[in-house]
Amino acid sequence: MPYSAEAQEKREMAARARRLAGSVTAQADREALIRTARQLEREAQELEDQADVGAARADSPPSRR
Repeated sequence: MPYSAEAQEKREMAARARRLAGSVTAQADREALIRTARQLEREAQELEDQADVGAARADSPPSRR
């Protein structure tokens, strides 16, 4: 799965966790879901950063030694 597709999937899971957090009554459960959403968003950002680095390397000319 490409980085961007995996990042998108993680963002969608984070959004679901946030929606679910709004519907639970226990404070500890809400906080755990929000922590999970934040972690998924961080992972998605890391994947996007890795994809950006890979794209930048692909766009740069080969180095000469």
